Amino acid sequence: GRVDFAYVDGSHSSIVCRHDAEKVRSLGAVCLCLNDTATCAGVQTVADELRAWWPGWDFIEVAFDAGLLVAMKRQPRPQPIQGDVDPWDKP
Repeated sequence: GRVDFAYVDGSHSSIVCRHDAEKVRSLGAVCLCLNDTATCAGVQTVADELRAWWPGWDFIEVAFDAGLLVAMKRQPRPQPIQGDVDPWDKP
């Protein structure tokens, strides 16, 4: 099946965390969250690797509590449908 979003909070070893991240990406995930990035060295290693190895992805890391990395695959901006008005584009 296809995965759009995955929240990875399993084994904290870099080997298993890396496998989980690559698995959900191979299933089509466009958003991945890694938990415990501030408290577990294995997860932090994988977070650093993803930033280096996944071009075309944006990353936000939140260092509160145990830490959280959000990785989102860049998507092309959709073209507006003729007649659509963006409420932010008001004169």
